[in-house]
Amino acid sequence: MLPCNISMGEENFVVDKTSGASLVDHRALFSFDSKCLFCCTGNSVKVFSTASGECIHVLTGHTGQVTGVQIHPKNKLQLLSCSVDQTIIKWDYSDGVLLQKYQLHCPLYGILSEHLCDNSVIVIQEPSSKNFQVVRFSLSPEQKEESSQSHVLFKTAHHNENRVAIGCKGEYVATVHDKTLEIFSFKKNKYQSHELPSRTIYTYTCIACHPTEYCIATGTSHGQIIFWWHFMSKDKVVKSVSHWHSLSVLDLSFSTEGSYLLSGGYECVLVKWQYNSHYKTFLPRLGSPINHVTCSSDNLMYATSHQDNAIRIISSNFKLLQVYQGLTKCHRYGKSEVKVHTGMLCDPRTKALVMNGQPGHLQFYSVHTDRQLYNLDIVQQNYISPNNLNCPPQITEVTNAAFDNRGEWLATFEHLDDEVMSPELRLKFWLFNDKSQAYVLNTVVEMPHEGKVNSLIFRPEGVVEMEYQPTVVSSSIDGKFKTWKLIDDTDIYRSNNKWSCELVGYYRNKPAGPCCFAEDGSLLAVVFESTITVWEPDDNILRETFIDQVDNTHIRALEFGRKSCCHLLISVSSSTLKCWNLLSCSVQWVVDLQCDLLIADPKSDLMAVVTSDQSLFIFKPSSNDYLYCQRDLSTNEILGGVFLPHTQESSHDEDVKLPWQQHSQLYLLNKDQELFTLTRKDSVAEDANRSKQKISVKENLPKTPFSILMHAEKKRSGVTNMDTSELESATTLPSGQYIQQHKASMNDEDDSDEDDVVKSVGSDSSDSDMEEDITDKREREMDKNHHNSDNTNDISDTKTIQSVCNNTCYNWYSSVMSETK
Repeated sequence: MLPCNISMGEENFVVDKTSGASLVDHRALFSFDSKCLFCCTGNSVKVFSTASGECIHVLTGHTGQVTGVQIHPKNKLQLLSCSVDQTIIKWDYSDGVLLQKYQLHCPLYGILSEHLCDNSVIVIQEPSSKNFQVVRFSLSPEQKEESSQSHVLFKTAHHNENRVAIGCKGEYVATVHDKTLEIFSFKKNKYQSHELPSRTIYTYTCIACHPTEYCIATGTSHGQIIFWWHFMSKDKVVKSVSHWHSLSVLDLSFSTEGSYLLSGGYECVLVKWQYNSHYKTFLPRLGSPINHVTCSSDNLMYATSHQDNAIRIISSNFKLLQVYQGLTKCHRYGKSEVKVHTGMLCDPRTKALVMNGQPGHLQFYSVHTDRQLYNLDIVQQNYISPNNLNCPPQITEVTNAAFDNRGEWLATFEHLDDEVMSPELRLKFWLFNDKSQAYVLNTVVEMPHEGKVNSLIFRPEGVVEMEYQPTVVSSSIDGKFKTWKLIDDTDIYRSNNKWSCELVGYYRNKPAGPCCFAEDGSLLAVVFESTITVWEPDDNILRETFIDQVDNTHIRALEFGRKSCCHLLISVSSSTLKCWNLLSCSVQWVVDLQCDLLIADPKSDLMAVVTSDQSLFIFKPSSNDYLYCQRDLSTNEILGGVFLPHTQESSHDEDVKLPWQQHSQLYLLNKDQELFTLTRKDSVAEDANRSKQKISVKENLPKTPFSILMHAEKKRSGVTNMDTSELESATTLPSGQYIQQHKASMNDEDDSDEDDVVKSVGSDSSDSDMEEDITDKREREMDKNHHNSDNTNDISDTKTIQSVCNNTCYNWYSSVMSETK
């Protein structure tokens, strides 16, 4: 198996980061009407509805990571986004259209809107390596792709947008870094700086400026919030300190009118401070440290970004309204990290990705819709923030999990070892409840082993028709592997089943490592260091042992072949990839390869290995020649992978699938929690086009017949994909059923209604002529609708809306003329 870049003429396939991007690396932003929330995620901007929680648009146009968003200072219906690709893009976010692009020739890490000047914004740029500046940038309409005028405000700054703020309606800008606070007044064209005493051991972590007054709030690494007044003079500066947080303050945000200040940090508590008062309220137990806090323009909603990759929408009276959950990122002691102790699993019921999520949880994540389905609390313990980040408390972790083939049973193993008390080990069995559509705890086994469990697997259903009895095998470093079976536990009081240990096996007192079942469940293979043992799972009879006399390295992973390769067994060590033949009891082939991961496709006879240099090889166990090779999959270490079955089959899908991904799609996860797969280049572009046409945003038109007419015209011109039912529900007009009845009875009612209205107007000749024109026009529309009743629904609905609008406008005009008369 030789290194190669691409094989079999598949040069047009690329690594596509499909989902799992962080939603919380940068601050979220409310739209001006608070109906939408904008989130930077990867190279795009996601637009969420605050009412439904759905993603209504994905704005794609940047080629690098998007680092900030801001409402256009001149047009509240337009959005500005900046990126490390050195550009600022202006969007019409209601339609998802890219309007204009500005080139700055420096990577950008944040953007702020300036209210005094309608055509200027403030950005954080990186002109040289690890040197950040705050720059004022002019948004001139004629510049487009050309370079624009910029003015450097601060030559030294921090790349975090939480450390730059604009205050008092854009009259000044302030920034903090290390122990320095710097302010620049646009009105006075003057700089001022304030240094913390050298003896202080804390530093600044964030800043917020009052929207209407000359006041600055700064957060520190010791949990203090310092308020500054008269800061443009060193002699007259006034400071006030408020202290509640025990750990670093991560973000501060004033409400729109400046009446309240919001703060968040590692305590997982949102604190609401009343301005110029020590009164404060709290929203505790939010589950994860708070990175960013945002307030809507109407002061009715707050958005908190958490380190577990979740954004929570909270009302002003501290009620949870919405949760936007990405691929959950494990957080421990204030530092986000990716943990895949359980590996990457596939839920047989939903075809969702299952892996570790929040501490003590399993997350079920749909890679097809890029959204989390739900979290399953395994350990059922609250997250407790530490008193000191350097002395974190120990938490219970879920280290192993497995599903049966039907998705009815889930087995989990949790482990807690604080190295002071005895370790806590629990094996839990969960049964899926059809009523609640969730897994319910069935059996808890305390101390199932005397040490950490290395492997936990379900026995697959055999091909022989017989009563299926769920069976689980667990192997541990205590040198034993145990077989657990579901037994009847019914008594006179209830009907119940429970899990019990039926068999125990061991081999020469060696630690038991990875284990796996054959495809039909007839054989069980268990690794003991460098030895592979093959057992009959029904009675634990040892049938064969495989030992390589030359290579004594410990085996890391083990998988049986499937389909045509069911007689083969693949093992992975630190330096070799080896194939064993069960029929001849010998090594069939060996390849010198430093493998980190071995992944088997449950729907085919293919396997994948990921090497230490982040290369991917796809192969069949029957041959040591690879079918596909891709090098440099990721710049970071790949932690896990899984084959997920396709959710639907179509002719379109067949064109974009790789030949070895006809049944399942391979997904890989790296250390940055980027979930990616291999796909064709043209399919990536098609997915980007589809994302622009997700769901249309309700426009800010009043709820009148005219708004329906405008929506119908847009629908006919192809601007939006909203159907007539959505238009009717978005207005105050009668329902669709009533409109259909109105169409049927329109001829019978129009004559009498028109006579009554004409009588009430008067005898003015000009007014009568205008009324006759309106009446003739309405009658022509009605006749046209009746003659074209066989046309498409879209045209029919549009004309019906027009006739209703004409009728309504006519009645309105008649009533006005009557009052005037």
